[in-house]
Amino acid sequence: SDYIGTVTFTSTDAKAQIPEKYTFTAQDSGVHVFDGINFASLGYQRVDATDGKLIGNTHYSEIFEKEPTYRRYFGETHFHTGNGADKFHFTARGVGGDHRGQFTSQDQAYRYIRDVMRLDFASASEHDSKVFDDPMWEKSKAIGESFNDPGYFTTFFAYEWTAESREGHHVILYKNRNSKLLKHIEYPLMEDLWSAFDDQGDPAIMIPHPMWAQEDHSIFDKINNKYRKLGEIYSLWNSRYLLQPGVDEDRFELGINNPWTFKYAWSRGNKMGVIGSSDNHTGRPGANNYTSFTEHSGGLAVALAKDNTRENLWDAFDYRRTYATSGTRILLTFTADSNPMGAEYKSKHAPVFNVSVAGTRYLEKVDIVKYSSKGYEVIYSTDPEGDITTFEYTDKNFTEDSMYYLRVKQVNETWTSPWAYGNREMAWSSPIWIEKIKLK
Repeated sequence: SDYIGTVTFTSTDAKAQIPEKYTFTAQDSGVHVFDGINFASLGYQRVDATDGKLIGNTHYSEIFEKEPTYRRYFGETHFHTGNGADKFHFTARGVGGDHRGQFTSQDQAYRYIRDVMRLDFASASEHDSKVFDDPMWEKSKAIGESFNDPGYFTTFFAYEWTAESREGHHVILYKNRNSKLLKHIEYPLMEDLWSAFDDQGDPAIMIPHPMWAQEDHSIFDKINNKYRKLGEIYSLWNSRYLLQPGVDEDRFELGINNPWTFKYAWSRGNKMGVIGSSDNHTGRPGANNYTSFTEHSGGLAVALAKDNTRENLWDAFDYRRTYATSGTRILLTFTADSNPMGAEYKSKHAPVFNVSVAGTRYLEKVDIVKYSSKGYEVIYSTDPEGDITTFEYTDKNFTEDSMYYLRVKQVNETWTSPWAYGNREMAWSSPIWIEKIKLK
């Protein structure tokens, strides 16, 4: 906050309108917003900045010739604040449990997500503990509603259904403010909750976030593709081991026989798209790995929507037009015969996939993964020599109903710190399901 250096700017777009330089003042307190930045060349473009010692850059923007059908919006649907609704202070078994996440009020957390991390949407999701009652639920929803600003920042209404059985924990995401708090004490099983959603009649999405790698995990054994449209494939708490010196970004993707993984879930018929979140215990909600000093970063949920409004973002959730990142703003496009990620459709012909990725570091590997009666297999893989790749691929072995998704791995980044660990940022698209039409 006491930074007063002079920063100069360059861009990958030689025709871009950018500031030549800027000297920070004490009044800036380390933050200055630059208006009037304009790119003039198509494709992926970014801005780089340096003061001669420090070096930084924006994530890429994708520049189109005309208005795109969908834009990418980055958000955080699973964060905790300890006391959540300003009624109780943080306690070891309070509303947020040990999920204080550096904040003990939703107001502070929402401001951090919106004004510091500059995300597009968010929803607090406190645990449905004994002290999280209807008055606190109403207060939580009121705080969220106060931050909803259509076109700029969108909020939803959520809480964490904290099942005590092996059915696991789920974030309950609502579109409407009048939706009810359906606590696990009164609704202990998933079927109970699904019936309550039916009775309530309001739009609801139940987002499973698998936790430990337990052999008797049953979070994906029951199928409901009406309400479980999305799943949390990555989070700070469950994929980064929190305070342990280790990272396993794809922990909840791999292993068709591992009952806590999405490969297991998809193979059983769960048609879920994917998102990332923080589930912050000690970190800050929405914190990305912009620098090597940002530890314990949370994942991000990315929605492909027409604009940043509750209606259009919900439409993206409902149709699974989403993807997940491990905490950085990777830009990802994955279509099959022009159908977006999350789609289901029928085809007689070999599907044609179009892929485009812009990373925040060099891309190590980009894979198209297929699931059919043969199991999971990587049908196409590329090792890009840079941070951008674009390609087209046709699956000429499309002979039966199949599912496809895109997996992105960036190069490993390692640094020295009290809790040093490697860091390989990743992204996953929601799958595309294609039913094979038999030729007569």
